[in-house]
Amino acid sequence: MNNRQYSQIDYKFEIYRKMIHICSLSIPIIYYFIPKSVGLLILAGVLVVSLIVDIGRFVSPAFGKLIYRFLGSIFREHELDSSKKQLSGATWLLGAAILCIIIFPKGIAMISLFFLIIGDTVAALIGRKWGKTPFLKKSLEGTGAFFVSTIFIALLTPKFTDTGLETGLIIFTGFVAAIAENYASGWLDDNIAIPLSSGTVLWLLYLWFFPNLDLVFKNVPQ
Repeated sequence: MNNRQYSQIDYKFEIYRKMIHICSLSIPIIYYFIPKSVGLLILAGVLVVSLIVDIGRFVSPAFGKLIYRFLGSIFREHELDSSKKQLSGATWLLGAAILCIIIFPKGIAMISLFFLIIGDTVAALIGRKWGKTPFLKKSLEGTGAFFVSTIFIALLTPKFTDTGLETGLIIFTGFVAAIAENYASGWLDDNIAIPLSSGTVLWLLYLWFFPNLDLVFKNVPQ
């Protein structure tokens, strides 16, 4: 079976793909309990494996055939194009997680990854099933679902202050993440666009409204 036969993902395989995606919640959850250096070491090891799979499936036809036999139905069309040699979503997600951990304070990195993992999952499932209204590059229904999911994240995520302002800042950042997920389509992988845009915005907001970041994040292991 050639790559092209795998290019269209029907909805049941979209669900399967997003179930795998949601398993990556283990990244921010585990990161909460371990030092930054340990988190980076673990993720770097997993990223190397993912890169080997991505490179191997294009370099070796036999290896690619094996990978597509078991996982081909969950690859998107651009990930299967042997002429473009695009990395898989999993590789992009792992790379984004490493960047977030390197760049942002732990609390901000975690929230940004929650936005990516939960928001992107909800947007894809709702948008594909019920998305009818065009909005920017995708659907209003999918983007709206993403934003609603970030509101729940903002309400449920442990806070670093005792003010409602912090929740408001996270909700606003969720709106930024929803727009980034939509607008980045076609020119930047959303696994990169969502966490880096939301992390940057949230960090700037914390710096403005809660300038003493050492105190804000002192209760989170580094």
